[in-house]
Amino acid sequence: MTDQVAADRKVAREVIGADISDEEFDKAPDVLGNVYRIAAEKAPHGRESARVIAVDP
Repeated sequence: MTDQVAADRKVAREVIGADISDEEFDKAPDVLGNVYRIAAEKAPHGRESARVIAVDP
């Protein structure tokens, strides 16, 4: 796990206020990936013209 992923999970735990284990995070759906996919599908000219901003996992 990268330092960024660990930091993001720490913030999520603090904001949500729940003790979510790393194993539970690993089992969770890829929400960000799904958002990118939906945005690409809804782009004016389809997936080929969608602008994607890369996020370091």
